Amino acid sequence: MCTVESAVAEPVCDTRLAGQPVLKSIVPAGMGRCMCRTLPPVIRPVQRRVVLGLSIPLALSAVGCGLPVDPRGTLQRVRDGTVRVGLSESPPWVLKDEDEGPAGIEVELTREFARELNAEIQWFWGTTDQLLHAVDQRQLDLAICGLTDDTPWTSRIALTSPYFVEQPRPGVLRPRRHVMAVVAGENGYIVRLETFLHRTVEPRKEEFRRRIREHVESGALQSRESGDATSG
Repeated sequence: MCTVESAVAEPVCDTRLAGQPVLKSIVPAGMGRCMCRTLPPVIRPVQRRVVLGLSIPLALSAVGCGLPVDPRGTLQRVRDGTVRVGLSESPPWVLKDEDEGPAGIEVELTREFARELNAEIQWFWGTTDQLLHAVDQRQLDLAICGLTDDTPWTSRIALTSPYFVEQPRPGVLRPRRHVMAVVAGENGYIVRLETFLHRTVEPRKEEFRRRIREHVESGALQSRESGDATSG
């Protein structure tokens, strides 16, 4: 069921799989119709291996030509079409606002990438594990959740090369190399996304560092205020 909360808000739909809530889909306002679609049944690993095996000759021929291609045509499908994006709240990278819709650094980057492809975005809310599983099963084209390159999912999905490195600070002992999760094997789509990220993020690194500092300082302030209220 879709409901529009205001003239500028985005309709929200609950997407269910086999009768169970899986991911929440947010449809851009003004579409005039609900784009919420049930995700297809989970593909069993043995079926996925067979499909990938069939795509090997195509991948090899592409390597011979020196051009990155998508065996399943992801880039061609999303260009002038719809890109399916999963997101999980992870401030300041992904913020959830029931009135204004998704926000945050990675949401902004995703919207800019979609505009570059003249694509609409279909948003799906879920936990990080739900999103990465959906990417693995090719139910999503992209997942954003403040993900870093040390995720244990690296053996099952593809990650972009790190587009931003978050430096150590109190509570963060090692650098965090931020990435986005994409479907493995769709090399043309991955290269297009990586090219966009590095071109777009480079001039905005100082801005991102400032926003991270503001988030950290805001969190520390809230913790102190909460502690003062408890002690009082």
